[in-house]
This record gives sequence, C-alpha cells and structure tokens, in this order.
Amino acid sequence: MGARQKGKTWKRLLSFAVAGTVASSLVVSSPAYPLSAAGTNSVQNPGFEAGNLSGWADFSGANVVTAFDQVRSGSYAVRTTGLIEQTIGGLSPNTTYMLTGWAKGSSVNVDGRIGVKDYGGNELQKEIRSVSYTNAVLVFTTGPSDTSTKIFLWNANGVGELYGDDFTLEQVTNYAVNGGFESGSAAPWSSGAAIVSSGQRTGAKAVSTSNSAELTVTGLSPNTMYSLIGYAKAGSAGVTARVGVKNYGGSENNLPVTSTGWTQVSIPFLTGGSNTSATIYLWNPAGSGTVFGDDFFVTRVKTDYSTPNQDISFTSSDSVLNDNFAWAKSQAKSYMTSGLGNNFASYWNGYTFRSALYSRDFAHASLGAHLLGMDAENYQTLQKFAASANASRKWYPLWALNFSDVVPYYTDYNSDTSFVREIPAVFELTEKGYKQYLWTGNTDYINDPALVTYYEKSVNDFIALHDANGNGIADEGGTGDIFKGTATYNENPSAHLKEAGDAIGSQYQALLAYSQIQSARGDSAGSGVTAGKASSLKSLFNSTWVNTSSNRFIRGWYDSTKYDNFGKENSWFMPMKLITNPGSTNNNYLDYIDSQVKGLAPFNIEAYTYLPETFFPYQQNDRGVYWLKYIGNSRSTYPEVGFTVVGHTVEGLMGVVPDAPNHKVETLSHLPESVTWGEVNHVAVGDHDLKVKHEGVGRTTLTHNYGSQPLQWEATFPGTHSQLFINDVAQPASTKVVNGVAVSSVTVSVPVGSSIVVRANIAANLIKNAGFEAGTADWTFTSGTGIASNIPHSGSKLAYLDAGTAKQISQSFMIPESGTYTLKAWVAAGGSGGVLGVKVNGSAAGSVAIPNVTAYNEQSITGIVLNAGDSVQVYVTGPTSQWINVDDFSFTKQ
Repeated sequence: MGARQKGKTWKRLLSFAVAGTVASSLVVSSPAYPLSAAGTNSVQNPGFEAGNLSGWADFSGANVVTAFDQVRSGSYAVRTTGLIEQTIGGLSPNTTYMLTGWAKGSSVNVDGRIGVKDYGGNELQKEIRSVSYTNAVLVFTTGPSDTSTKIFLWNANGVGELYGDDFTLEQVTNYAVNGGFESGSAAPWSSGAAIVSSGQRTGAKAVSTSNSAELTVTGLSPNTMYSLIGYAKAGSAGVTARVGVKNYGGSENNLPVTSTGWTQVSIPFLTGGSNTSATIYLWNPAGSGTVFGDDFFVTRVKTDYSTPNQDISFTSSDSVLNDNFAWAKSQAKSYMTSGLGNNFASYWNGYTFRSALYSRDFAHASLGAHLLGMDAENYQTLQKFAASANASRKWYPLWALNFSDVVPYYTDYNSDTSFVREIPAVFELTEKGYKQYLWTGNTDYINDPALVTYYEKSVNDFIALHDANGNGIADEGGTGDIFKGTATYNENPSAHLKEAGDAIGSQYQALLAYSQIQSARGDSAGSGVTAGKASSLKSLFNSTWVNTSSNRFIRGWYDSTKYDNFGKENSWFMPMKLITNPGSTNNNYLDYIDSQVKGLAPFNIEAYTYLPETFFPYQQNDRGVYWLKYIGNSRSTYPEVGFTVVGHTVEGLMGVVPDAPNHKVETLSHLPESVTWGEVNHVAVGDHDLKVKHEGVGRTTLTHNYGSQPLQWEATFPGTHSQLFINDVAQPASTKVVNGVAVSSVTVSVPVGSSIVVRANIAANLIKNAGFEAGTADWTFTSGTGIASNIPHSGSKLAYLDAGTAKQISQSFMIPESGTYTLKAWVAAGGSGGVLGVKVNGSAAGSVAIPNVTAYNEQSITGIVLNAGDSVQVYVTGPTSQWINVDDFSFTKQ
C-alpha cells in the first residue's frame, strides 16, 4: 500500500504493462502483479539504502531523502525534478522480465513516469499522478539478441517534486504456453484452434475458432491466486466470444466479448486445495461465425503491497490472538484482485470459487481492508455497488458484481425483478460508507454525487418502496426466496419473515450514519430530520419488538405473527446495531445469544464473524474474545474471516474509535482479564499513524508515529473515576454512559512523534490465570478435577469438579496492600453442595454455597478485610453429586 499521506491512500493506482519483441503493451490499474519465477532483483541500490544515487545516472540534480512521509520503506528514497535512470545488463535474450517501482508526486500536478527502454522492443512507461506512493509494473520481453535494458524514473513535466523507491527487475513466468501463438502452431492448444497470420493483436500470429480452443495450464500451486489475461474479438457483428477458466478447483467463469476490435478480458482465480492445473479457453458459444484470440497470460499474483514502514501489527500476552492476527492479515492480503487485467480496485470478499464481489461481505470486510491499506479498493467497490442501485431495482444495489465493471454476476442475477437481494445490505453500505469517512478522512465518501445519491435513496425512497404496512420499517414479502428479496441475511430461517431484526437494526444505523453525513455536508436541518427518524425507529422497536413474557426481543414478524426464538443474524444484529435499549432485557438477550450459538452444531463461518462486535460494545470482553478466537481458529479460507479478525482486533478488542476528519481518536480497552496486555501498531486514522498499547483495562499508551498535526486523544476507561492520570499527573475526568456501561475519559493532545500514558486507578485482579486459559497454571487441582473446553463462561477453557466434597481447586497468594477485598467467580452446577470460599492465613474468612443451576451465574464474597502480607487461599469444593464448572475468577480491592 502507499504511504498514508493526508488520508489519500485511496487515490493509489497501479499499472501493469506487457510487451513483446514486436511492440505491444497492456496498461491496466492494478496493485497485483505476476510473481517473479527467478526471485532475483537485478536493480542496483533499488531502494537507495546506500544513502546516495550509486548505480543510477542523474540528469537533473536528484538527491536522496529521509523524511518519514517521503520514504516508502527503509530509510531512504529519491527525489527528482527531472530524470534518473539505470542500465541493467546480464539479461537473457527472448526472455520476459518484470519491472516494478513506486513513485509519488508532491502534488497531483506532477506527471511522474516509471519506464523501461532499450531492451529490443518499444519503450514502455506508466504515468503516476498521485500524492500517495503508487506502484507501476511493466512486463517486457527482450529481443533475440538483447541482454540489457534501461529503467527510469522521470518527472515528465518538471512540475514539483517526484519521489521514488523500491525498484525491482525480475524474471516472469507465463504459465500459458504458446499464449501468443507465435510458434506458428496451435499446439498445445486443442484441435479446435486455427492459426491466422493477419489481424493479430501483436506479433505475427493469433488464433481463430468457430467452436472452442482450450489449453491445459500446468505447474500451478494449490491454494494460490492466479490471473488469466487474454484478448479476444468477434469476427463480425452479432458474434460473441467468451474467454474463461475452469477445472482449477473452483467454479467455471468466463466473460463475453462482442466487439470486433481486440478487447482485454481478465479473470482472477484461486486454485483449490489440491489443484495444480487449470483449463483456459476461447469459446464461440453460438457455434456460428468466427472468434479470435491472442496474447494469453496466466500468471501467479503477488498481493501483499504493505508499506514496510507502516504494516499493521498486533502483539499481546495471548499467543492465540497473536497467531490468529498474523494469519488473518496474511490471508486477507492474499485476496487483492485490483487491476488484474481490467479489474477495478477491489478484493475478494465472497466465495473464492466465484469471480465476484458481494455487497454483504464487502460491508463487513471493509474495516479490515482499510487497516490493511486497501482504501482505494474500499472506495471504488462502494462506488460500484452504489451505482448498481436504481429505480428499476427499487433502489436495491446488486448483490454480486463482476470484478471488472458494474455488471451483475450471473449466478445471482436473472433480471431487474429477479436477483438476489437482502434488506440489511442496503443499509449496511450506507453505514459503512460513513465509517470509512471516519477512518480515512476522505471527504469523497460524503461528497461523491453517486454515493450521496445512494445514501439518500437508501434511507428514503428504498424504505418507502418496501414498507407494505406503512410503519416505517423496511420489509419484504416473506416468501424466503432470495431472488424475490428477503428481510434477513439468514437464508435458511425456521420461519419466513416480512420484517427482521437484522434489517431494522441496520436501518437504524443507516439513518444515524446519513444524519452525520448531512451534518458534515452542512445540512443541519436535514440532519436533524434524519436523526429524528432514527430516534423514532429505536423507540418503536423497544416498545413493540420486546416479548415481556420471555424477556427477549422479537427477531421478526410475518404480519401479526411474531418470532422471539433464535434466528442467528436476525437475532444478534439487534444488539450489535445498538437498536436495543441497554438494561436487563438486553443483558438477558446477550446471554441467550451466547448460549444458543454455543448449543448449535457448527454452521456457516460467515455468520460467526459478527459475534465479536455483538459483545464488545457492551464490555462483555470475555465473550468478545471467545468468538474472536473462534473465527480466527477456524483458519477458514472464506475471505471475510481474515478481514474481520483484523477489524475486530483493532475496533473491538483494542477499542479504537476514529474521527479522522477532526484529527481525533478514542480508545477503550476491551481486554479480558486473561489477556494482560495488547498492542497494535500502525493503525491508520486519516493521515495519522498510531500505536496503541493497553495494559489490562486501566492503563493505555498512545504513540503518534506520524501525522500532519497533533492528534486529539480521548482516553477512555471503564467505571466512574473522578480523575485520570496523564503521564502520572492527575486530571479531572469526564463520565458518560456508553451502551449502558459507565466510562470515564480525559482528552489530551498528542504531538507527532510523542507517546503519552493515561491510566486509571482500577483495582488489579490478584488471581492469576483467572479464566484457566493457561490450563492448570497457578492453581492446585486434586484428583477428580481438571480443565475442559466444552462450555466455558468466556475464553476457551474452564475448570471442573466431579462429585465429592474432597474434590477441590485452589490458588494461594499474598496481599500487597491493606484494604477490603471482593472475591467473584462464575459457576454452573449440576448438583448441590459445592462451596466457593476464602481462607486468610489458614483460617476461614468467608464462603458461599454454589447453587444447583446449570447456567453460569456469578457468585461473590464481599467485605473481606485484609492486611498487607496476609496469605489468602481461594478455593472451590465439589458438590455431593453431579458436577461443578467454574470460570473467570477475580479478587480485587474495593
């Protein structure tokens, strides 16, 4: 990804050019390029880390620079107002190479060029007009006697300053044998191919067929992304050519060409777990007339474009969270599809065996994508989905798009009245558009005419067209047929719904988001009206969507029939979207969701990816981490998983809340007691780069790595505190209630390059390994007791005791400070007779009977008066029959 200057990472474009010995070129936007076969960089001093221009010829007084916002990676980059170039020898004739390089201008008026020449073919160059580092990729084939080339960085119009960094020149493998048909024979393509020597795109030959021409591509690697790029044209008007790929471990995919001029087709595909080959083809489906093809490439794709100086990272005291984040980051990066062939900036977010983008999956993956530097991809994908909504589709966006254009993906679309559509996605695109504005500070998210139109239509016209009973809640027909439209994301509900919990929750958040967008655009009156609609909707929900007899929310309606049983998305979206009022019903419902999901057989992993954000907002941190680990431990190749693990870690676990337009950020630790510290580095909030470290929930350090100005940091902590400590200096704190939980905060200005520590006086838990996540460590277990993982209260483990009062688990520790203490533990029992107790200096100091209740309940012993140096033993004894499960102990000073 490019450096994050002034929130403009989304402006990044990348080019990919291919040239043969006879001049040819292919230029497309792309941050994905063919992976070198040789892996050897022939460029001398490629990143200018020598601290000078050694290896480069300078024609304009260029110099190396070291400023953080001028360097892409390492310590140095180059700055020029003219031209620098390097002659590279030792190449092989008739061999294909790939040049990559990164450049950016001091303003968008700088006409930057990265190029290659003198290799035996036509000069190639890519224009770069961006204030963020942008990658250029040029692929060329040396001439029959050429063994050298020249590469260059050129400020073509001499305006401003051009920066460059990280150049590579490597050999390329094209797995499509005889892809340009220059051998004069169709082999190894199928017998349906005929060679022609006129009308070719490049070189001397092309292929024609009235039926099909196929090539089996071998030597591929399993679970690896490749790109098919080819050119086709129709022999006459009315004829359609199709270029496609199949037999690679995913669904067959092809794209049409109806033009009689050469047209580029590009299809990314991910090989299956055991697939090492694929079939590419040129096809004339009508079987009449002729179609032509030329210049086919199958190349392995590199997708990691992280700027080394800014690559987001996460570490903590919990190795599982660390490993999951590293896996998720790598996995998500591998799904970049931008510019493969003529794709717009995008990334795979749905099934990888379909060459398509999905609106639901994009909405959920977009936060993780931003954190991984995919701002250009987020912006362009949102634009495409917004553009797909129109009056004939009753302002539904398309459910699935091809990567290359605003074209419906055929699997999910028959016509404008028969295509997959689900109400929550309509509203989530509006909500996520505003959230991307808060993360990036990119004002195009609130000013782009197409986006603004979509936002407005989604919360006005769409609702009016889908509100059969006139109650202001978007609804559908209740058929359960996704091609006719459904009210819920749950495509396999136990009952069909006309109104659904995930739809009304998403509608509420879309109204809030659009109100803020209106306010940011200066429409205070309109903002007030929309905010009023959101408030009214929430009031309506909390007065009519609650079943007081079951103390649960209603997850959906079919006319007058209401459903309050469990419905997956249409259940947990209600508290997740914050439309539920905090309180006992909401707390009970969160318990209900957690127990229901844990009691079900495993279902589609995509649905689970919403659970961390269901619990973290209510500071149910143990549950949030449990489900964060669950989805990470799945190691699922479904793209949404990797993106959401990254997003949940930063926004959920680390509690980072951005306000990039106002150069602000808020933090609130959601670390459970089992995770003693966590740190995330290189979090992009607009043009600011941050490092946040939490130690428990009571101490946070924010480092302002770089930015354009000081950052306003609201450091927030759970509980009511009259004062907080900024670098150990007491300051008055403000208090507020967030989602039913009291928090306290102070705001401090953090200069660029500075670190500031804010802490609260929050009592430490004296019990180690309080949730048994480290197994038996720090505890003493008798026979008949142990560690299990079947039904923990939170996290992934619990302790159990079999029947028998001699069964016991215990932990002993010293008291560091005199005072009054409280012991708490979560318990569940299949029988009576169990005891939770405390001994001080060997004598009983308090106990409580563990009730015969199979659901987890919290038991406590309060008012334990202790002196510094006292020896304390906390213990649990077994029941007279059945079993006891215990989890999540705490022993804190009051």
